[in-house]
Amino acid sequence: MKNILLLIFTLAFHSLFSQKILENYPTTQNAYKGGNIQLFKDMQDFFVKNDLRPCNENEMYWITLLIDETGKAYLVRNPRDEKAVEENKCSYELAKKVLGSLKNWQPATENGVKVRAYFDFPFYTKVFFENYKEGYDILKDFKTPEFPGGINQFRKEFTTKLMNNLDFRSYTPSGRFTVFFTVNTDGSLSNIDIEPKLENTENFFKDISTSILKVKTKWKPGEVSGNVVRYNFRLPLNFQ
Repeated sequence: MKNILLLIFTLAFHSLFSQKILENYPTTQNAYKGGNIQLFKDMQDFFVKNDLRPCNENEMYWITLLIDETGKAYLVRNPRDEKAVEENKCSYELAKKVLGSLKNWQPATENGVKVRAYFDFPFYTKVFFENYKEGYDILKDFKTPEFPGGINQFRKEFTTKLMNNLDFRSYTPSGRFTVFFTVNTDGSLSNIDIEPKLENTENFFKDISTSILKVKTKWKPGEVSGNVVRYNFRLPLNFQ
């Protein structure tokens, strides 16, 4: 197929099912009323009020929320990340309980319009309960994963692999998509997925997954308080 496609990558936003979603909240906006400090304080209050108990101190579950235009939060669970849920089952179940009790989420805005947006944070129960300190904000101790040469270098390498792998006889991608993957503690990638789905999605997914894994350079993993952690990454792309 001789169609010429321009593949544009952006870290700003993507669209799922024709609805705009910001990849992250703008730096001047908070996902929770009162900011992260108030969020973690309300979580601590819930744990104490309900006489709950912490999980194994080595457990950490990476929470990804999608907050809609009305301020309602949805816990996003990647079906390809079952291993992380299984290994951190206690933290996952505790996260569901506390997140279901929180009502002060607020939508992101762009150009004065409320939009859906993702909000992420690592959930360690060991920093709550008797170890909780007033003013706690774990995101201040968090470092995102880094690709040698920066994200633009990763885009470049991924794009080159992808354009050689796409099979336009089997599918015709058009519009915005998001590629999801996990950066593991050793810098390797796993749990690759893509949204939205296409007709012949399995072929499309296979080509996306193969292209990502062909980028052999390892990432520097994310860190929380100096400890390496798994990180669920979102990479938007646009077919025009």
